[in-house]
Amino acid sequence: MREPKLEIDQVKFYKWGFFIFMFIATMNTLGVLQNIYLMKYDYVTQILSAFGSLALNYLFAGFFYYLWNGTKPSITDEDFQQQFIQEMKGGKHDTTKTKRKGKKKRGN
Repeated sequence: MREPKLEIDQVKFYKWGFFIFMFIATMNTLGVLQNIYLMKYDYVTQILSAFGSLALNYLFAGFFYYLWNGTKPSITDEDFQQQFIQEMKGGKHDTTKTKRKGKKKRGN
């Protein structure tokens, strides 16, 4: 099988998706405000449609931002190694050393 000529990783895709949708949403917001100022909307449904379109653009931008933040590691490699070594030595989260509390029976 041939190698792809262009390969895009997830981080770049999510980051560019966020920036592109934010640009589109910003430009559409300026266009809607300009049309409201110039009173180009004849019907209320046109205004509702414009605001729905804006909401969808900002929703897509927020979704790509959420995905972009999901690709960032929540812990550094050094901290992970330290926690892993601590767990292997029997750290505070070792399940073999935990005590279980039994349920107390009520007397009737």
